[in-house]
Amino acid sequence: MGGKGYDVARRALAQAIEKAGGAEALAARLSIAPGALRMYLMGSERIPDRLFLRIVDVLQPQPKSPDGGA
Repeated sequence: MGGKGYDVARRALAQAIEKAGGAEALAARLSIAPGALRMYLMGSERIPDRLFLRIVDVLQPQPKSPDGGA
């Protein structure tokens, strides 16, 4: 993923951090080191495609359960 694709991945990461309630929470959810997450966000490391797909999963709306909860 290069150029614009990389920018999209970084924006998705920023949105996932917000949705997860912070970088530490997202790092724990993705089972990666918080420092690695910060490096990806700053652009000093490329976000691996496999991790990007997991980030997209975090951003997907969660289906509601039959009892009305999430």
